[in-house]
Amino acid sequence: MIVRYVVPALGALAISATPIFAAETGLSKDAVTIGGWVDTMLTVAEMPGQTGTGLTAKEESGTGIEFSAMASLKVGWTLSDKAKARINLWFGNQDVNTGTPAYPGAINMREAYLVYDLGSNLSWTMGKYINHLGWESVEPTGLYRVNFGIVQSMFYGNDVVGTAIGWADKNSPFSGSFHVVNGYFNPADARNGSFRNNLTAGNGSGVSRPATRNNNNLGVGLDLVMGFNKNSKGDYENNINLEFAYDPNAGTNSPAAGLGGDVFQTGLNATITSIPKWVFGGEVIYRNTTSARPATGIGHVPGSHRQDFGWALLANMKVTDKCSVTANFQEVSQDWRGGGLGSTSNQVVDEYTLALLTQPLSNSNLGVNLELSYLDTQEHNAAVSSAYDHAWIGALEGIIIIP
Repeated sequence: MIVRYVVPALGALAISATPIFAAETGLSKDAVTIGGWVDTMLTVAEMPGQTGTGLTAKEESGTGIEFSAMASLKVGWTLSDKAKARINLWFGNQDVNTGTPAYPGAINMREAYLVYDLGSNLSWTMGKYINHLGWESVEPTGLYRVNFGIVQSMFYGNDVVGTAIGWADKNSPFSGSFHVVNGYFNPADARNGSFRNNLTAGNGSGVSRPATRNNNNLGVGLDLVMGFNKNSKGDYENNINLEFAYDPNAGTNSPAAGLGGDVFQTGLNATITSIPKWVFGGEVIYRNTTSARPATGIGHVPGSHRQDFGWALLANMKVTDKCSVTANFQEVSQDWRGGGLGSTSNQVVDEYTLALLTQPLSNSNLGVNLELSYLDTQEHNAAVSSAYDHAWIGALEGIIIIP
């Protein structure tokens, strides 16, 4: 489940079983809505130099400073009270693809889907959408801090292309959705490739799927939510969310021309907003990636079995009508079973974050926010790596929401 907020820290909480099944808006037929945001940032980071220097007692450090800017344009269309569509385009984000060469600053289609009301509180969705994994918002407008944390970076996976069936009844505390998608954990599965668009010599044998997967692999996911403690408007102020995803051959642990390991991930998260002026959130996520297989498909690659665990706690307190403060701790632990690739058997990263979120114009569509994070990396039974062992990262953000 992805938690959404109108604006960072000061907005109203909106919960759904999956980010693509929204509550009724009351829009008339053929109604078109336009929204989005502009997110600008100054980042200062103090960390070991990015020169491949291994971790040493001297803790080589370097200071980096940069400006960045991103934007989103969202268009929704209500065809009727039974059918809706949505497009969400991101401009300027650096993660459009992981290919060579990559295209930083290009347009990234994060969402393009339709939703059809099947009746009996059931809905059917098909297209590309932000997946249901994790608690922390993928959109900057939904964060209680400036940048997303290390748990999201490690566990939330990619946008998905596929279909889903969801069930939600406003009179019931329970809701849920079942998903069948190209895949959750390999970015190439979100690139909208199609067999009909990847023909080889005109015979239809082109390959659209990642090289580490079989062409007929599909991922499946399940999202279950229970809300409790209704407010005066009849909305649940607190919730517990249980989620699952299984993705065959989606692991990035495979050798050249080999098959990646199967990925199973489960997570549990909770949100509490019923205490005046406070928001509390927490999550735990576990991922198991089985051993990769060589190109022959026989046997397994030693040391490629991974078990990863992440957890996070967040507290946000409203100080005045114009500002709030956030404290957030996150931890990610990665374990390579059987010795590990690259002689690394265990790595633990801790992140400590404080954030100040303000609305200087008393307008929920403008935010000026500050954040300071400290990251500490520990490696056990491993050769030194080029990763940093500690880092301080500060950020100043100005964000405007297109209502």
